[in-house]
Amino acid sequence: TGQATSEFIEHRRAGLERFLRKVVNHDELRNSNFFSSFLECSIVELTALKAEAQRASSVNATSMPSVVQRTQMLNNWTASTAAQSAVNGDGPDSPSATRLSNALVAAKDEFERVHVRVMREVQRFRGQKAVKLKKLFLEFAQLQLRNSKELEKIVAQSATELETPLPTKLLYAAQTPASMFESRDSFGLDKKTRSASPSSRRRPSPHWQQQRRPPIQDGGARRRPDLLGRSETTL
Repeated sequence: TGQATSEFIEHRRAGLERFLRKVVNHDELRNSNFFSSFLECSIVELTALKAEAQRASSVNATSMPSVVQRTQMLNNWTASTAAQSAVNGDGPDSPSATRLSNALVAAKDEFERVHVRVMREVQRFRGQKAVKLKKLFLEFAQLQLRNSKELEKIVAQSATELETPLPTKLLYAAQTPASMFESRDSFGLDKKTRSASPSSRRRPSPHWQQQRRPPIQDGGARRRPDLLGRSETTL
């Protein structure tokens, strides 16, 4: 009885050692925060972490990066488990192979459900974008039509003014070279006349200056007219 008990304990110890070696060499578990929490946290902490993980998974399950990441993790886990099974000599009928097969079927079903939800969200997104684009194009077409009508109305109103010929003076001025016009300053005076000599431009004396005569001098007396036009002699 003691020997059988020792063999049983040794068999369980070897199995546990083999399991721990698999866990240590596993590609996903050795870098998983959930596995570290499973080994280090209490039951209460594990329950809280599990609830938070389920909430995050339900929110991000339909996102395309999440689907790609989960698919890649599933492929890596399947390849790693198959390689470990081949090294340890586990056959297709072994309990580990059975668990692997069940996990693979469950993962496939979950992937299909997630894929359906993702495609539904993609179709909904495409429909919303199509409706917005159609509305935007309709508004743009209406704006272009309204602008065209306003431009046509303005052209029709100003057609009479545009077809009216210009005045004769304006046409003559537009067709006459600039050299044929006399050079005049801003006051309308001919510059040639202004450039004449100063003597020719001297203003004539006023009328009262032309009639003024110097008083007649007679010795020491001077004669000047009085207010009545008579002359009087002053010393």
